[in-house]
Amino acid sequence: MRRVHNAVLASLALACSLSLCLSAPLSAQQANLKARIELLHDGHRVKNASNAVIWLTPLGGTPAEPPVQTTIPKLEQRDKSFHPALVVVPVGGKVEFPNHDPFFHNVFSLYEGKRFDLGLYESGTTRFVQFDRPGIS
Repeated sequence: MRRVHNAVLASLALACSLSLCLSAPLSAQQANLKARIELLHDGHRVKNASNAVIWLTPLGGTPAEPPVQTTIPKLEQRDKSFHPALVVVPVGGKVEFPNHDPFFHNVFSLYEGKRFDLGLYESGTTRFVQFDRPGIS
């Protein structure tokens, strides 16, 4: 299932990049982007895209400053699962990983976004990760 999400996200990033390449060159502060994106899996339209995320990368110039994070989202470990299943944060933002299961957990990511390994930590405790670069983690 994770591989499907990654393929969908890669397709979305490519579609958005192509849309931006074909549009007139404007700075991010001046541009309005209007797009229709269709998610496909094995050639069939994806009906539920509620966990799809799109981020845009500028083709040139200096990217705008990411928005200031006003709250720290929680990705809770409960019933041997993460809740919610998806969290989106700006570059520089933090995520809290509280352990609500009655046993030790380790949270890690080896993806190209932010690589991290929080090590084992016990029930009732929490760890934080700051995401200092864009990407999927």
